[in-house]
Amino acid sequence: MNSYTNVFGGENVNPADLSYKAYGTVASPLATNIQLDWPFEALDGALVVADKIDVIANAGCTITMPDATLVSVGEDVLWNNVGAAAFTVYDYAGNVIITVQPATQWYTYLVDNSTQAGTWHITQFGAGTSTANAASLAGMGMRANVSRLDQNLLTDLPRSTGNQTLTAADRAKVFRHTGGASTHVFNLASSLGPTPMDSNGWFVVEINAGTGNLVLTPTAPDLIDGNASKTLGPNESCVIYCYGTGFATMGYGRAISTSVSGIGIDAAGATTDIVLSAAQIAAQVQDFTGTLTGNRNIVYGDVTGYWFIYNHTANSGANTFNLVFKGGAADSTPVSVPQGNFSILRSQGGQLDIALTAGLGSVTSIATTAGEITGGNPTPITLTGTLGLADMPTGTGNLTPGTYGTPIAVPKFRVDAKGRVANVVDTAISILAVQIADLVAILPPGTMMPFAGITMIDPSTNPYWLPCDGTLRLRADFVNLFATIGTTFNTGGELGTQFRLPDTRGRVLAGADAGAGRLTATYFGSAVLGAAGGAQTGAATTSWGGTTLNNINFGNVGLVGGSASGTLYGNITSGNSQAGGSSGGSNYAYLNDSVAVSGTLGVGGYTPINANFNITVTGTNTSAAFANVQPTLIIRHIIKT
Repeated sequence: MNSYTNVFGGENVNPADLSYKAYGTVASPLATNIQLDWPFEALDGALVVADKIDVIANAGCTITMPDATLVSVGEDVLWNNVGAAAFTVYDYAGNVIITVQPATQWYTYLVDNSTQAGTWHITQFGAGTSTANAASLAGMGMRANVSRLDQNLLTDLPRSTGNQTLTAADRAKVFRHTGGASTHVFNLASSLGPTPMDSNGWFVVEINAGTGNLVLTPTAPDLIDGNASKTLGPNESCVIYCYGTGFATMGYGRAISTSVSGIGIDAAGATTDIVLSAAQIAAQVQDFTGTLTGNRNIVYGDVTGYWFIYNHTANSGANTFNLVFKGGAADSTPVSVPQGNFSILRSQGGQLDIALTAGLGSVTSIATTAGEITGGNPTPITLTGTLGLADMPTGTGNLTPGTYGTPIAVPKFRVDAKGRVANVVDTAISILAVQIADLVAILPPGTMMPFAGITMIDPSTNPYWLPCDGTLRLRADFVNLFATIGTTFNTGGELGTQFRLPDTRGRVLAGADAGAGRLTATYFGSAVLGAAGGAQTGAATTSWGGTTLNNINFGNVGLVGGSASGTLYGNITSGNSQAGGSSGGSNYAYLNDSVAVSGTLGVGGYTPINANFNITVTGTNTSAAFANVQPTLIIRHIIKT
């Protein structure tokens, strides 16, 4: 029964006992969900509520409080999680009162006992002192996650479309700009914290998701990345952090175009200003066409970018009209591009500048713009004619040996990824009065030269030289070369539109004889220009022949039985007959030929008889090849077109 009366509210209350309970041990943590009872109505050994409760539980265990209507308001418990897993305390109706994480302490007390669930207030305890909960600690860059604090970057939506001033209260915010050209001004770095030292580490994230430039401007004398301001183009972003006395950027995300698109734009409209659409501005290559009846202003607006434009328009009548290109309304330096010319334009947002203007196929001018050149000689260079060394300024001097002209300073440009001039450095070079670009022209068409390249020159990439390989070429493609060599080297099968190149493959070149008598048709075959002769080897032959058989002498011939017998011998001579014999005429003997000799023989007092003889000339015919090749280096030849 109730023993005391609440003198402030007239309610009966139970006596409060100082008590302690421990549920679970390290060896046997609390493994099941438990229901507690009030100690005044529980049996011995029951699970009861105590003033101070230590808990060691398995993950997922819960503890449910008793019926709140059975006790007075002010009933309290100090929960201490001395285990390795969290547990949750529920009221009698199953509502969560508190989740107690390991190594934390929570104090719960009943403030309303009109229902079985009751109303419970909670306070987290720390190491000897109580602390605020996560929701109270959440703030700049942090948010509450039950009892924890999570890092968090808040997007500043209400102020993301126009000019803004960023203060200490904007720490850790994300500014996603969605409007046109705007400026974000940063308060003094020293004011972005309670003290100048505390401002070190202040940061914001800037994202330009708009259509114009976003200019980030510190308050003077503070700088950002060493400059008075930093510009973010559309789709660019960065993190700006304060180091106490200024600002710097991290993770600068630049908008890089990975493709180039083109568009045709009709400039023959009736109005003076033609404001380009977003689709037209998005195309990097723009071809302006149409018949103009007046001057036209092509307006790009306050955008950042670069464009390759071609003025392809025509005039109606005798008047000449212009296309004038400008940025936004405040652009005080519009750019005029003549008809038939192309140009490269670029804008940093509202101010359109010319990077280059040229006639079709040739450069007519290269101009610099203030702010683009960071060093060197800022004087613009004007070129005329086809861009090349022949059109560069020349030094003094002539072709006298040892004279190479006075060096002159020629600016050397460097450009960035957007084609803008980053800097220019003067480089001293010497160019002769006969300019370097004319060196190729000095060599006349038809000039042949040795070429030691491992692979032959490709005429498709080097049209000034062709290989001397005897191939057919079109006369119209190589007019100068054909005018020089004509059909000198034609060998047959060529059409009237073709001519044949010299074929020096496997050939040694010889100078034309031109009446010197050193290269005659007798031995060479032909001495005319373009003729080819000679062989790699020759052959020598040794033979016997044309020998006269005359006055053959014989001796020691006897007659036996009416026939001549004995030793017949003699010599082939070229003199008169010797005594004792005569010949029957002259014959000629050739190698391996058999020659018949007839006549009368008489020796001493014997009766002369008729005799026929065959004389055979024997021997070996010698014929062998020998080399005609002089000491030689194998190399190719090329001919100037």
